[in-house]
Amino acid sequence: MGSQGRESSSVNRTRHELRNEALNHPRQREFKKNSLSPGKKSKTNQRKDFMTMTLAIDKAIAKVPFLADSKNIKKTPLSGGITNLNFRIDADGRSYVIRLAGEGTDQLGIKRDVEYAANKAAGELGIAPEVVFFIEPEGYIVTRFSNGKRIMPEEIVKPDYLARIAKKIRLFHRRAPKLKGEFNVFKRVEMLKKVSKSNNARFPHD
Repeated sequence: MGSQGRESSSVNRTRHELRNEALNHPRQREFKKNSLSPGKKSKTNQRKDFMTMTLAIDKAIAKVPFLADSKNIKKTPLSGGITNLNFRIDADGRSYVIRLAGEGTDQLGIKRDVEYAANKAAGELGIAPEVVFFIEPEGYIVTRFSNGKRIMPEEIVKPDYLARIAKKIRLFHRRAPKLKGEFNVFKRVEMLKKVSKSNNARFPHD
């Protein structure tokens, strides 16, 4: 691997480590306790987690007009979220996904209004599921549920997949409106470093 590849790998590792440290502040630990992460918990804690998630999703549903009045709603937790809790909502013959933003994730530089704008534009371009509602001020996104399959790492690196991904990214860059935000990996590492230090995180010495 060349020097550029080693530097890129080092940046990615550092960003990953700092991000994990930033996520370990007290408020985010409380959020993670209520997440769907697997692990052994007492029945009491499991009940508390269930009640917390149920309360959060019920409050979110109540703020979505076309769901609030539905008489037959089914709520199914979806796994795989990192900073969000995701639920599939089946109501009146249609399926949606509500994404509950994690508490304290603004410290990670996540701007939910920009995230909404990006998802809305991607949905309109046919790149992502259509955004049907945005819950404010919480910053929760409601999209249509889309059936799909997981693409494994060994598959996604194949030329055909990479070409399809590049076409979708090019489409977004050419036709989507300019977003009020940027993602600079080097600035992000410095920002996460400051957040980690402010939360007394431990840093590697290598």
